[in-house]
Amino acid sequence: MPRRKKSDEGIMDITRMAEDLGVSKTTVSRALSGNGRVSEATRQRVVDYAREKNYVPNMMAKSLVTKKSYNIALVFSRQFSNFEGQFLRKTITAVCDVMARNDYDVLLATTIIESGLDIPNANTMIINQAQNYGLSDLHQLRGRVGRSNRKAFCYLLTPSLDLMNPDARRRLKAIEDFSGLGSGFNIAMQDLDIRGAGNILGAEQSGFIAEIGYETYQRILNEALLELREEEFPDLHTGESNTRKEYVTDCVIESDFAVLIPESYVENVSERIKLYRELDNISEDSELEKFTRALHDRFGELPPQVKGLMEIVRVRRRCVAMGVERLFVKNGKMVMYFVAEPSSAFYASTVFTNLLKFVQHQELPCRMNEKNDKLSLIFTEITNVEKMSRYVDKMFQETVNSQGI
Repeated sequence: MPRRKKSDEGIMDITRMAEDLGVSKTTVSRALSGNGRVSEATRQRVVDYAREKNYVPNMMAKSLVTKKSYNIALVFSRQFSNFEGQFLRKTITAVCDVMARNDYDVLLATTIIESGLDIPNANTMIINQAQNYGLSDLHQLRGRVGRSNRKAFCYLLTPSLDLMNPDARRRLKAIEDFSGLGSGFNIAMQDLDIRGAGNILGAEQSGFIAEIGYETYQRILNEALLELREEEFPDLHTGESNTRKEYVTDCVIESDFAVLIPESYVENVSERIKLYRELDNISEDSELEKFTRALHDRFGELPPQVKGLMEIVRVRRRCVAMGVERLFVKNGKMVMYFVAEPSSAFYASTVFTNLLKFVQHQELPCRMNEKNDKLSLIFTEITNVEKMSRYVDKMFQETVNSQGI
């Protein structure tokens, strides 16, 4: 057994524990983990010994069966009410010293190690019962390995997925998907989405956002703010006459066209999700062209499905500007559903006036329809994404761009 230095205070060797108690190292490990294969009397004896030395065993850890060729250092969380601060510094310093000297091969510890422990030569971590940890905890713990040029691995031990609740499965999926450099922001957003942000503008933290998702909540919030701005505080924005006014915040598009980023083009799931998010935030044609060029440079020639997706993004922006809340394209038929609220300022706008002129002149074969106080515009023979995009673009030029803004 390696000679212990004075600075090694706070580190307990499992071999020494076994010798002092007159039991095997396997028995000590199982007793500390709460494994049922050790008698209650033996388990209590080992735990009492650890507490006598002012250690609190981690009862969440599974049994670790040791091999003769390995030395194992056990680090336990102290009772912070009696040893707050000073013990933590001494323990972490001692652990870093002995592990840096390679005196020990395995470190068995509680989540105390997430508090800034830096051991560059550590390259493997095993997290037991990972489904019980929060997403930020898992991210911090995972960051304790791979802190040098050595390839690192982090293994999460969990029960069957069927036995875990949905939130635990989402946390594990997120920690698996976002594993690259700079993934902290994505993990934070996933954590916010899973746990919910509550009532952001008020004192109450209800957490209802978990039912609809963070992005949907943001969209609803933006719609509420837009409604307040137009109806309650119209004078605040009188100076924005040169800015194109939008009467809807988003347009939902449903179609039977194959528009997506296929797995054969971008294999990594998290990368595809990231690309979809970037597309969702594009607000200008120049940004879309830049995104398309970057996609071509990174992954090669765009397949037809991706080209169609780029057209859908462009169509979506055009529809928002024209007051279209929903676009339905199936079986060669395209239906545009306009603002559902009859009292909306859209129906008194120049855009709507130009839209009526566009339909009257029949520059494109279409017909207006009103059902249940909902106005829609119907086109036929829309056989592909390109034709749909041409029709929407033509309509956009005649109704919105003709205003010169």
